[in-house]
Amino acid sequence: ANHTMASRYAWEAGALLDRCVAMEHRREELKEELSRFAETSAGDAPPPQALIQEWTALLQARNECTKRFVDEENMRLKNEGIMQLFRLLDEFEESKVQFDSEHISRKMSALHAALRQYCIEHSLNPLARPAPPAPAAVPAPP
Repeated sequence: ANHTMASRYAWEAGALLDRCVAMEHRREELKEELSRFAETSAGDAPPPQALIQEWTALLQARNECTKRFVDEENMRLKNEGIMQLFRLLDEFEESKVQFDSEHISRKMSALHAALRQYCIEHSLNPLARPAPPAPAAVPAPP
C-alpha cells in the first residue's frame, strides 16, 4: 500500500509491523465472515464482492509484508556473515600466519580490504561482538 495515499482498508495504514499485525487480525475476521456467509447462504450465492476484493488485497499485502520481513532478515544475516568473515580475516592478519603461497596471502588481504570497505559503506562495526539473534518476526502463513 502506498502510505501517501488514503488507505482503502484500515489494515493498510501505519508502520510495517503494525500493518502486519492488523492484517493478521483482519484475516481472522474475514475468515469468520466468509465462513458465516457460506453457512447462511448454504453455498447458493457467492460471497459479497467487497469481501472477496478485501480478501484478495489482504493476501497480496500480506505476501508483500512477509517478503519485506524475509528480505530484512536475509540482509541482517548477510551482514552478520560478512562481519564474521572480516573478524576471521582480521585474526589471521593479526596472528601473522604465513601461507605457503604468496598468492593466498594477497587474496586474503584483498578480501579483508573489500570486506572493510563493505562494512564502512553499510555502517557496520565488524569488531563489535554481535548480540544474540532475536527470533524473526515473520508473520505466519495463511
